[in-house]
Amino acid sequence: IGLIFFKQERYQLAEYYYRKALSINQLSPILMCHLAVVQHKLNKTDKALHTLNNAIQIAPKNALCKYERASILHKMEKYPEALDELLQLKDLVPKESPVYF
Repeated sequence: IGLIFFKQERYQLAEYYYRKALSINQLSPILMCHLAVVQHKLNKTDKALHTLNNAIQIAPKNALCKYERASILHKMEKYPEALDELLQLKDLVPKESPVYF
């Protein structure tokens, strides 16, 4: 349900349903990653980074979470941090073209 609301750009509802899903599966880095993307869309950037940091603590090699964190850092103009994240990601998934883009 959260993904559908996200696709419809109904971010507050998406956030609600992602949180509901996380209340069922509290340690899912994928759910945390999706929640973080929604939080960022809702201009809750600090919360989004916190959520992603938690997800990456659970799954340090989760490429999606690391990519989203790099993307948010880039949008915040924290270029050195974003670059560091992308360089780590390049080593983790060297054949993923978005890392180089």
